[in-house]
Amino acid sequence: HRDIKPANIMISKHGEVKLMDFGIARDDKLSDLTETGTGLGTPSYMSPEQILGDKLDFRSDIFSLGIVLYQMSTGQKPFVEDDARTVMQKIRLDRYQSPRKLNSKVPRSLEHIMARCMEKMPANRYPTTQALIDDLMDFLSSRVPINHNARVVMYLRELGVVSEEEAEEILAASTPNRTRRGGADRTTVKLVWAVNAVLFLAIVGAGGAIQAATGRFSGEEEIFAPESSTPSMPRRVGYVTFVVHPWAEVSIDGQHVLTTPSARRVPLTPGQHWIKYQNPYYPERNQEVVVEPNQTLPLEVDLTNAANDPAEVEADAGVVVP
Repeated sequence: HRDIKPANIMISKHGEVKLMDFGIARDDKLSDLTETGTGLGTPSYMSPEQILGDKLDFRSDIFSLGIVLYQMSTGQKPFVEDDARTVMQKIRLDRYQSPRKLNSKVPRSLEHIMARCMEKMPANRYPTTQALIDDLMDFLSSRVPINHNARVVMYLRELGVVSEEEAEEILAASTPNRTRRGGADRTTVKLVWAVNAVLFLAIVGAGGAIQAATGRFSGEEEIFAPESSTPSMPRRVGYVTFVVHPWAEVSIDGQHVLTTPSARRVPLTPGQHWIKYQNPYYPERNQEVVVEPNQTLPLEVDLTNAANDPAEVEADAGVVVP
């Protein structure tokens, strides 16, 4: 990415964390975007090797993320320019102040994570992003409440099996008097989604608390269909995928489906469907598509280009109707 900083980290209204602004990102499959000795990024969040114009990899992003974690924990940046040194010189040569001196509530385990992220030499940082994730999960697992009922319901809501209102109703009816916290090891946290899947199957097999609460629960994947279509579940479905620039709230047949960017394949009944793209900064865009069974229709829309008519898109799975 090469420019990780708070201004490029956004939270959607659905609570999803989004990394923004890939304008200076580098693709390993392509040639370098900058020549040797050329620096790009925001100085306060640069890694030492980025300042020197060296070749960068994911470890540079890990350094920048360490700075963000430090700032989140203390309210201050670890490297700040003064009369003696510039911020770039400090990043390269100086040691930052311990975050615990600025905020005594910062746990030592989190301080150690930051320290490893902000090692001057890339070889001394986390060897992989997964190693960093593992340490963060270790840290969180003993401090964040784990409500497995809520995780199952939120997972089903994300899949579209239950609506936002139904999810709230189910959670209100099933919230335990006391939420478990602490004591969960990393393996437990990493297997949460697997546990959710097991619980999901158990709910289906038993008839389920969700079925009792909603009266409409189905163990099969919900398929979007126009209101005029028959309510029975079809044997064959088609799918659509979305690539929208810069992003959009996507609705199908009047029902909100997802917020892009998303890699989700949305199942649809074969036939015609109306798709709406909404972004508060651009005019609303509408499409009518025809979906074929057992096929995937990729849809790509550029909201910034008024001349870009989504009706021109065609694919093996179906067509966009003018």
